[in-house]
Amino acid sequence: LIPQGSGVLLPTTTKPQEMESMVD
Repeated sequence: LIPQGSGVLLPTTTKPQEMESMVD
């Protein structure tokens, strides 16, 4: 799981692009 607001993008569940979009 990617901690929201952490700014760290890790390809764990989905693509880094989607993770970045969710975090941002």
